[in-house]
Amino acid sequence: DDAERRSFQYFRTRTSTQLCGYFVSDFWERLVPLAIHHEPAIKHAVVALASLHERYENFDESILRSNQDIIEGGYALQQYIKAIQEVAKPSGGIKSKNGTALTLRGHIASALSHVRSGVKILESVRNTDSLLSHNSTIDEDCCVPLDALHLIIARLDTQVAQNPLNTFPDEATNIQREALRQNFAKCSSALQAFLERNAHTMDKRSLQGAMVLKISAQHARTYLSVPLYTVLHDQMCWDQLYPEWEEQVSLCTAVIEAETVHVMEPRHLQNTRPTFCLDMSIIGPLFTVAHKCRDPILRRKAVKLLYSAPRQEGIWDGMITARVAERIVAIEEAGLGEVKCAADVPGWARINHLEVKVDKKRKNGTVELRREGSQREETQEGEQHVIEW
Repeated sequence: DDAERRSFQYFRTRTSTQLCGYFVSDFWERLVPLAIHHEPAIKHAVVALASLHERYENFDESILRSNQDIIEGGYALQQYIKAIQEVAKPSGGIKSKNGTALTLRGHIASALSHVRSGVKILESVRNTDSLLSHNSTIDEDCCVPLDALHLIIARLDTQVAQNPLNTFPDEATNIQREALRQNFAKCSSALQAFLERNAHTMDKRSLQGAMVLKISAQHARTYLSVPLYTVLHDQMCWDQLYPEWEEQVSLCTAVIEAETVHVMEPRHLQNTRPTFCLDMSIIGPLFTVAHKCRDPILRRKAVKLLYSAPRQEGIWDGMITARVAERIVAIEEAGLGEVKCAADVPGWARINHLEVKVDKKRKNGTVELRREGSQREETQEGEQHVIEW
């Protein structure tokens, strides 16, 4: 019908491009559109996703409220139900729900659950010969290889394990951290050499992708450059990394400034719509600066950048991350008078632990922040602050 055709066109022109982020994706730009013509479940899921994405880009907050969505017609919900009904049929193939649509609706806990389910389903399919033969309609007729599906799910699963509020686990040993740091350093050198040879021939999207890769490598190297014991016991250690934090913010600024919405849109709409992609790019690095860098100017610039470019990167919401970062700054600087430099924020005032918890029933979550909370050197029970969303 006309509504389905409209949503499919929106998927082709807007949604698939944003899902790809800054890189070309054969999966979203070619394979999925082809699969729509062979598999009804995929067609309905894509229509539902594109419908929600259009409303998301137009700041339609009703997508966050299930009841209101039904009252307003619930077109995306109807398509989503049709997709589930199709995969529930005996010949329905892989029975994986649309976790991407759930992230657009703010149902983070449900999205996390579906990602984990997707991993289990694909592992089952890979390990069972009978299922592989039964699933031929997806792997052959629909031109969507299982390897491509597995890669998408694996990237989302990595995000589940890698909370952007604590991107690199402190539990890694010093040997592991140094090995990782060296690997990222090699990647950075290789990328820089590639850009020096080819930057003049690259289009805008490719250059943005290169900047995102530089940000990721810089973020990792910076975090891993500090010894494990120091990370766990001395929050003041991050102050020596100001040049790295500054470069990180500069790169993220360049990415945001280079972003544009569809070239056919009026200029006043460009850079105002929220963006959505499946991969992490700048949310984690900007949050790290706002949290770990106690320079009052630079950390506030990082928070401002998070607020200035509304975005959803995979399962993580930039606005929620900005709120958490802003709260951390307020807690750490409270009662200290005028903070002019990082050294003005003493170790006892610094947040040294964050824990994210999601509530599946209430479809929201909390972030617990803890610090020593004492002006004396003796160990105290500490302080705990909770942020809800």
